[in-house]
Amino acid sequence: MKKKLDIKEGQKVKIEHKRGNLIIIVDGVALKSGMHGDYLEVKNENSGKIVKGWVKNNEKITIFR
Repeated sequence: MKKKLDIKEGQKVKIEHKRGNLIIIVDGVALKSGMHGDYLEVKNENSGKIVKGWVKNNEKITIFR
């Protein structure tokens, strides 16, 4: 039985970063596939930097620093 992936490699995603009351959301591209709760690497489309975060849903990754 195959598992349903929430995020697929190469998919455009939103990268969400929360700090206190501030929420920053930027565009990114998933570098790996994963399901809700998985820890994935994504590339920030603006800066080109690679960040790691948790899959929140089928279009959003949440990061913490």
